[in-house]
Amino acid sequence: MWLAAFLLQHPTPNGYAANSNSSTLPVSQSASAPFEITPAGAGSRNNSRSQRQPPQQLDSGTFGPSAAASTTSSSKPNFESLDYELVENTVYRTDTASQTHLDHIFKSGVKWTLCFALGVITAGCAFAVNLGVENISGYKFWATLTLLGRGQAFASYLVYVLINCSLVAGSVYVTMYYAPAAAGSGIAEVKAYLNGIDVPGIFLWNTLVVKLVGSVGAVAGGLAVGKEGPFVHAGACLGALLTQGGSG
Repeated sequence: MWLAAFLLQHPTPNGYAANSNSSTLPVSQSASAPFEITPAGAGSRNNSRSQRQPPQQLDSGTFGPSAAASTTSSSKPNFESLDYELVENTVYRTDTASQTHLDHIFKSGVKWTLCFALGVITAGCAFAVNLGVENISGYKFWATLTLLGRGQAFASYLVYVLINCSLVAGSVYVTMYYAPAAAGSGIAEVKAYLNGIDVPGIFLWNTLVVKLVGSVGAVAGGLAVGKEGPFVHAGACLGALLTQGGSG
């Protein structure tokens, strides 16, 4: 009797319930029909059939985490993660301990010299860009007002539109075909770099030149943009070029 009571309280691992007559029947696990009895072996056949089914393949229109993972694995990003932490190992400690007081003074002098040079060069680039914008805008308004003073309003309008479109189209052309990394203000790229993401090509010579030329064309062409954002990127380009020769 104690064996029958033990088997009734502890069902077997295969989902069968034992009774005092030692005859076992599979009990359904459904909550809606707790006393439903299924034929013996049906559950195991269904489980084995579901295990033999091949996994469903994702089609081209599938969305979700699985699709994102497959897309990420197929197309490798060109971004590189940076680590600004110092590697404090035996070599680093030995090199630091071997430096004299003059070495520290020399390093500090190099840092301050580079900072001063960066400020001077950035100011020179800003002056060149401002000079180009003022001269091109002055010529544009001179031609427009000259034709307007002669009573040729439509010709004045055409000249104004043609000069603006030419300046903007030139800026777009050099950005697309020579330095695509120079597109936009550049503040987002600099913030991404400072947060440890090395965007390819944002601190190269051609990026700096196209940034300055594109700023002249965009501002002189009448777009609702300014020189402040691009010069954050230009200053970062100059700093990277002075200290490490750019960042590819």
